[in-house]
Amino acid sequence: MKNPYKDTLDLLYKEKYNDPDIDSIFKGKYYQYDRRFRDIRQLFAYAIPDERAIEIISFYSPICEVGAGLGYWAKLINESGADIEAWDLNPWRKGKNLYMSEDSQPFFNVQQCDMSFQPPAHKSLFLCWPPYASRFAHDMLLVYRGEHVIYIGEGPGGCCANDEFFEHLDTHFIQSREYQIPQFAGIHDLLKVYRRKNARETIKIHGRRNSATVRN
Repeated sequence: MKNPYKDTLDLLYKEKYNDPDIDSIFKGKYYQYDRRFRDIRQLFAYAIPDERAIEIISFYSPICEVGAGLGYWAKLINESGADIEAWDLNPWRKGKNLYMSEDSQPFFNVQQCDMSFQPPAHKSLFLCWPPYASRFAHDMLLVYRGEHVIYIGEGPGGCCANDEFFEHLDTHFIQSREYQIPQFAGIHDLLKVYRRKNARETIKIHGRRNSATVRN
């Protein structure tokens, strides 16, 4: 899988630590965050994808990503063969977006939506780093009538969404998967998949059947 975001981070750290083996430094997981890497996040995404993360998300195709930013994650998911549509309140050059820079360029066709947008029920809802203390993610979750929610970000009390969002997740959904994506040091974002209560799912990845059914 071509992943220029992670490749760029790996290259920068190989140069910084003069070590050709990035795994010997951070075991491929943690990147020390400093000011210059804030600019890189504005060029790609706030969360760092890897092949396993894309594989997990793609399993839940078709997907509707809301708050997609520049569409970097959507691009990788689409290239994996999954069906994904991407939306944002302020896509590239369609409104002021504090999470982008003047040098930002889009990776995917991210369409503009407003707070009245309703994610289609037949698609999995994907939210990646929803804005801190904003009602945006909670409002999208309130009107979503589908089965699966894919969330990437920090948990309650962290830097993403608001308390009402996590309370709604706990009340109406059950977590069925968790995966630690590559992280900046001090950032505790995870990939989590939730399914609506009273639903059933069987996960099949890498040719293995792994029952994730939860009985209520």
